[in-house]
Amino acid sequence: MTTGQAVKRKVYQAIDELPPEGLEELVHFLDFLKFKYQTREPRKAVPRAGCGSTWILT
Repeated sequence: MTTGQAVKRKVYQAIDELPPEGLEELVHFLDFLKFKYQTREPRKAVPRAGCGSTWILT
């Protein structure tokens, strides 16, 4: 069994052991993790017109 499979098994076991009232909190936490680890387009700096050496992120 790979490490990833072992972790998933532990997660599923922990979910099964949660009381029903803990499941809603788990859903919110998982939503937070999805947001935290979502891939974002890299931002790039571009010169700002008419401001000398000022740069902005787009």
